[in-house]
Amino acid sequence: MKKKRYEEVRKISDSEWEVVRVLWQRGKSTATEVCETLAGSFDWSPKTVRTFLARLVQKGAVQVKMIDGVNHYTSLIEEMATKHEVGQSFLNRFFSGALPSMVAHFVNNDHVSFDELMELEKVIEDRRKQLIKDPSLQHPKKRP
Repeated sequence: MKKKRYEEVRKISDSEWEVVRVLWQRGKSTATEVCETLAGSFDWSPKTVRTFLARLVQKGAVQVKMIDGVNHYTSLIEEMATKHEVGQSFLNRFFSGALPSMVAHFVNNDHVSFDELMELEKVIEDRRKQLIKDPSLQHPKKRP
């Protein structure tokens, strides 16, 4: 099964993205399993979830295979590539590609807890250590 890049898939609604995220998390799943996973967060009927899955199949974002008379769904969208592409697009569109500006915006304008700040510091420190250990990991700054 060939995974697709984000740009290869027609527009996906926010609700459909929730279903895709479940498939990323669970892997191959039945509609019932997707419904059960979403039940704690959304008040969607099984029919609604099946409609989202059918739309995602139609858009080429999800593959369906019948196994023992039950449809099993798998995401055809690459999770990490999609997160990278969408994140980069957001960064370029709203912050002219300036990562420090984006981070400052969210840290200074949203309610960020002490624990979240500590987690961000750890992520930055871990990346700093990686770059010190292997400078070839550092990418030249690209402008949009």
